[in-house]
Amino acid sequence: MSTISSRKVLEMIDKKQNFVYSIRENNDMLHTVYFGMKAAPLTLAHEKIIQYLVEEFLKYDNVELVLGVADSEFKDKFDLLNMVEVFVNKKYPGKKIDVVNQNGWQGLRAWLKEQNFNNKDTLVCIGEDEWKHLEKNDGVWIDALDFSSEYMFHMVKDRNDGISASKIREIFFRDPDVDYYYVKDLISKTIYDYIKKNELF
Repeated sequence: MSTISSRKVLEMIDKKQNFVYSIRENNDMLHTVYFGMKAAPLTLAHEKIIQYLVEEFLKYDNVELVLGVADSEFKDKFDLLNMVEVFVNKKYPGKKIDVVNQNGWQGLRAWLKEQNFNNKDTLVCIGEDEWKHLEKNDGVWIDALDFSSEYMFHMVKDRNDGISASKIREIFFRDPDVDYYYVKDLISKTIYDYIKKNELF
């Protein structure tokens, strides 16, 4: 059972509905749905979230989905930015999806402002666990109170199904030549092929 209060959940739903209303009322304005990642390699869990965001928001012509790839101790080794781009270009050719590098950012709120993501037409999508930290203002998020009051947020329910990037890394470190059969429940064939082609392990 989620520990997030009913009031907060309703508030999140209201913000998403307000965002969709804004999309429909402002056809000439580009609205942005933002989702950030740093887990490497790209897992099926993150792919499901991207798929959800595409189906939920890119049915509107005046929406762009921005996938932010954040700093990670594994980023250089796994080339996460290009990995996400390869997945997006193969899965959603022609869709308005931008994969951006968040290298060096000092908090997501500051980064969004630096990149001119207007808080009036940007919906920030985060996972359930991240939202709990933001709601509690427990120090995980920089400027949590200002951030949560300024931007519209949409909480994406936990969709990991027990999948973790660290588990995938362990498998490849143990056996770089592992057959796809043994990781097919963790990563897509596209990502598996990318890892093998670029000899990331």
